[in-house]
Amino acid sequence: MKYKSNIKKRMKVVGILLMLIISTVSLGTQAKQIKNYSFTISGTKGTYAPNSLKSVTNRPYAVNASMPSNRPRYVIKTTMYNSENAYRGNCDVYEGTRNTGANTGVAGHSYKLYCIRQYTWDGSAYTSGSWAADES
Repeated sequence: MKYKSNIKKRMKVVGILLMLIISTVSLGTQAKQIKNYSFTISGTKGTYAPNSLKSVTNRPYAVNASMPSNRPRYVIKTTMYNSENAYRGNCDVYEGTRNTGANTGVAGHSYKLYCIRQYTWDGSAYTSGSWAADES
């Protein structure tokens, strides 16, 4: 009888350990969200990327600015804000390149990306690319 009791206890411990391992592994395999953006920005009035994204890790955010066609490349100043409009990091990205900005946010929270042209005299321009609240 004591032998069966020990087996049951061990099985419970093994079951609990397996559940902990499975839940830990599943948390670490969440997919990073990447969204495309396309809009017109100027040096005097910025624009928010149309999608808020959830950060999976505490890593820097990433912006991939597409190469423009029929005009010179510009620098886009990006700033990341959380859902309460609190500043969480910034970076400049030259069109046709990728850059990362510091993310002082927390994994699991939603963030939005604000974009504006580097100089006020640059005028308006269409820009596109993609961004992620945390790089891989």
